[in-house]
Amino acid sequence: MLIFYREMVTNGDPEQVMPIVQELAALGKKHGVPLNIWSGSNGHVFGTMGVSVRYESLSARAAAGAKLYADKQFLAATRRLQEVMIGAPGPDMINNIIRGGEGNQEIPLGTVVTQNQFQLANSGDFLKALTHLNELADLVKKLVGIDPMIGHTMYGPLGGLGTLSAYANFAQVDEVVAKLLVSDEYMTKFLEGGKFALPGSITQRQVVKIA
Repeated sequence: MLIFYREMVTNGDPEQVMPIVQELAALGKKHGVPLNIWSGSNGHVFGTMGVSVRYESLSARAAAGAKLYADKQFLAATRRLQEVMIGAPGPDMINNIIRGGEGNQEIPLGTVVTQNQFQLANSGDFLKALTHLNELADLVKKLVGIDPMIGHTMYGPLGGLGTLSAYANFAQVDEVVAKLLVSDEYMTKFLEGGKFALPGSITQRQVVKIA
């Protein structure tokens, strides 16, 4: 499965931004293209917003884009969104998901996703890094019941790897983090992953689904 992701920075005014993103999400649903729209939270620049869509293939993405951009109402909404944006959006990223993410079920509003990402070190072994991420995900699932998705960059800066962990709300995030931080088994495995990452490239951020 592929996940398309586009990130941008808006003026952060919910009275201006929310009606636009709600219209975009509704139009996507009308055309059978489930747009998930996210507000950047912890670790993000103020006003950050992201749009993600799951696709089975690049041809499916092309077909979905053709439907959306043939809709004049959708085009008008994207132009209004550009008016509240600060600068240009980031590059369109497509990640190949190798663990989790099966199906295209609707993601509930308010879902919190923790994004852990890094760039593979120049001397890093891609397959060993993926093995480590799978072992870490298995451990997290065993300890707290959360099963992180694992993916790598397919289009965008190559060598990007990471996990996506979904939570019902921030209360669940607090509960899970508290358990993991006191687990020697988890902390040892988590810190072990540093050897696979380009120094300075590791990020941990969160987004919340708003439409």
